[in-house]
Amino acid sequence: AQNSIIEEVSKEASLKECYACKGNGQIECTACGGTGKIIISKDCKRCYGSGKIYLNNSIINCTDCKDGKITETVVCSVCNGSGWIKCNECN
Repeated sequence: AQNSIIEEVSKEASLKECYACKGNGQIECTACGGTGKIIISKDCKRCYGSGKIYLNNSIINCTDCKDGKITETVVCSVCNGSGWIKCNECN
């Protein structure tokens, strides 16, 4: 029992002294910048990333994308959408 009390006091002291998280125990996720979301850019499937399609013997701008790219927003897999990760300096 005494060891667990000593460990808890030691952990609290390290959190108060931590320069990285300022005692919070967590820092902003570096993968998503704290937003909890990642924007993925992919080649458009209709124009194969060219931004142009053939229609009635003419080449026109693809109507499914902008400049051949499709963007998709997904939940950050590093922080599971919270925007925060464990501080490695004190945890």
